[in-house]
Amino acid sequence: MLEHSGEALGGALWAIVLAGGEGVRLRPLVRELCGDEGPKQLANIVGSKSLLSHTLGRVALRIPPEQTVIVTCRAHGKYMTQEFAETPRQRVLVQPEDRGTAAGIFSQAHWIDS
Repeated sequence: MLEHSGEALGGALWAIVLAGGEGVRLRPLVRELCGDEGPKQLANIVGSKSLLSHTLGRVALRIPPEQTVIVTCRAHGKYMTQEFAETPRQRVLVQPEDRGTAAGIFSQAHWIDS
């Protein structure tokens, strides 16, 4: 989570949720449960909601969706479109490709600050 004290955001607390990784270690489990090579973040491993939905639910206990940014990569685009078909208000920012955790956080922190 990122705390911002600038005037542009009125000192509001923001959340950055990273959802762009490949999930190599969980790929066999995701393949077994979902029948495809989709991203682990969007797999329904626990219950009927995706791991990402569970994460956003926990984040929403403290930070509103309007102040939550989901970072993903272009390869996960079609899955994200399906995941958020019912909730278009989510802020999903797409990186051209996965550049790792630091780039995912920094680029979105810069976006929030601008």
